[in-house]
Amino acid sequence: MEITGEYFLFGTESAATRETREAVEDLGFERITSGVGYAVGPGEIADAVTVAYFTIQSVSAGDVFGAALQVLDLLRQWARGEGRPQDVRRCDVTFKNGQTGDEVFIDGFEYKTTDELVDLLKALRS
Repeated sequence: MEITGEYFLFGTESAATRETREAVEDLGFERITSGVGYAVGPGEIADAVTVAYFTIQSVSAGDVFGAALQVLDLLRQWARGEGRPQDVRRCDVTFKNGQTGDEVFIDGFEYKTTDELVDLLKALRS
């Protein structure tokens, strides 16, 4: 599956984060370097929430839903792994279908079951 798109990952930089970035870029995503902000809930500390934003422009098989699941699998491995920064309490991710403009926001994705994530990502099907 060949993917083209952009991504933004806000959070404490670490060896595990760099490894995840490389894996995401190997899938075909380019890192956004400017023009992206992030939001945290009232009373939350920005460094305690990792925010990821992915725009999927195209997928060779046309399966944006499948591409998002593949990315989410990489992010869950990072979020649940030993390399995760200790100060991160919750990881949020937004996926955008670049063809339709549909977006899905998932807060605390590392705490959700696979079935819950699949249900949330169904909105990306084109």
